[in-house]
Amino acid sequence: MSAVALCTALRQTIVAAREALAANATLDLAGFDGEIAKLCGAAGLLPPDQRSAAAVELRFLLDEIDRLAGDLKLQQAAAQRDATPRRAAAAYGKTPPGSDADSSD
Repeated sequence: MSAVALCTALRQTIVAAREALAANATLDLAGFDGEIAKLCGAAGLLPPDQRSAAAVELRFLLDEIDRLAGDLKLQQAAAQRDATPRRAAAAYGKTPPGSDADSSD
């Protein structure tokens, strides 16, 4: 597979991961690091006339990876925000307001 095709395939993987994250699904990026290693190997063997096109595709891939990283940071911040009242309530043996176990609604 060419470096450009690898970039495109990896970008599709990241887009699918971002969609899964948005749907609160579990992300499985197992093997992604190996695919990146293949890409690096293929990029190093590119003939000079293909390097420009590969560089453009690499930039698109990096942009998608940056977007995924941002999405993950937002999800983590939201999870921490949501968990704080539960941890505090659990420490005092109470159910946090708005939780499913809260019967005062």
